[in-house]
Amino acid sequence: MASRNNIPKDCLESFSDGVLQIIISFMVLELKLPHGTDLVALSPLLPSFLS
Repeated sequence: MASRNNIPKDCLESFSDGVLQIIISFMVLELKLPHGTDLVALSPLLPSFLS
């Protein structure tokens, strides 16, 4: 009977992990590549990285 009590908790953990993975995927897809190779090229993109 102890395993029956863990099923809803396990399902909830799996669901929240999946939602978090989807959110992180969208955040990564929104990142833009800098045009240069130095730190100055990253300054226009800084607000996007911090959000």
